Amino acid sequence: MSKKLVGFVGRHHYLKTSSDPLDITFLASDNLTFFQKLGYHTVVIDSRNNVDIIDRLDVLALVGGFEDIDPSLYGAERHPLTAGCNKSLDEFEISAFHFARKKGIPIIGICRGFQLINVALGGTLYQDTSLIHTDIQHHTGKYTEPAHQVKTTGWLKDVIGEKPAVNSYHHQGIDQLASDLTPLAWAEDGVIEAYELKDSTSPLFAVQWHPELLKDELSFRLVETYLNKSLNILK
Repeated sequence: MSKKLVGFVGRHHYLKTSSDPLDITFLASDNLTFFQKLGYHTVVIDSRNNVDIIDRLDVLALVGGFEDIDPSLYGAERHPLTAGCNKSLDEFEISAFHFARKKGIPIIGICRGFQLINVALGGTLYQDTSLIHTDIQHHTGKYTEPAHQVKTTGWLKDVIGEKPAVNSYHHQGIDQLASDLTPLAWAEDGVIEAYELKDSTSPLFAVQWHPELLKDELSFRLVETYLNKSLNILK
């Protein structure tokens, strides 16, 4: 295939130097190398761009990050366990999501991106998994290793099996799923772990776990299958 371009929204950090702090945009390199190994070009987008920069992409990837989504965006008061919110970043990513959806640009969400898309479409979140009263360890320290199984359905089941083991590194999760979304996987405690849009004409798929950190055969197959289908790439 001719190489396609996947875009990621970067995070901001002020690098302390001997002079004035330097504003930098960064992204975990595993996001880039994972998609590069699948044959894609990658680019990091600064959230201070105009949102129409998304129009240059073949795929929009909304991925993990350490910032919790501002609960005011889903009509909730901030819980003491919610931390590190960056509402301006949330708003840019939500605008990027709606722009890409309107343009028919395939969207993939991972972890925080999975939660953000649900909020963008009117869903809500648990602000901490302790509020679910679950025995499953959703927030583990070993995010490169499987932590628990998920039960899958639909095309996801065909691609990665009925009960694959996934990694888990999140302390928030989906409470009310947006009405435009259809779940594709659940943890044993009922927490939704994957979904797609009900409207099949808009290519969107998102997972709560981190395939880019597992980097196993199933993770590559999962993302490759979705992107090939969304971009009409024949294998």
